[in-house]
Amino acid sequence: MLNSGDTSGAWTHDLAKTAGRESGDPALLSHAMGEQAYDLLDVERPELALQLVQAARSAAGSKVPGLLGAWLHAAEAEALAATGDQVGCREALRLAEQAMPAEPDNSAVPYVSLDDWQLARWRGNVLAGLGDSGALDAC
Repeated sequence: MLNSGDTSGAWTHDLAKTAGRESGDPALLSHAMGEQAYDLLDVERPELALQLVQAARSAAGSKVPGLLGAWLHAAEAEALAATGDQVGCREALRLAEQAMPAEPDNSAVPYVSLDDWQLARWRGNVLAGLGDSGALDAC
């Protein structure tokens, strides 16, 4: 959001993070933190983005629905790819697939839209960013 000049959108993520923290809901907090990590990726701060998304996963722990857990692992994979950590990226993608519910239902986290097909595309995009020649096979 910051890279595209959408400073108000980036500010909204900060407000969402504060609201999540004040609500005591680990799902709201961890999702807002994950979204804010993308703002850091947009301004080419991958190390900070990685730290933030890892903190989001820590805040989520096992207290969030599997769908959000999968989303957080995939977001971490993207941040790891941006830092050039191919091994960590692949492990985070594996964990995202493992966390993905057999029948994705976002009723508990309506702000997360993710299914097996979208996760496969996300995986392919992340691997392509790493220069993996098998990225298309991942989709």
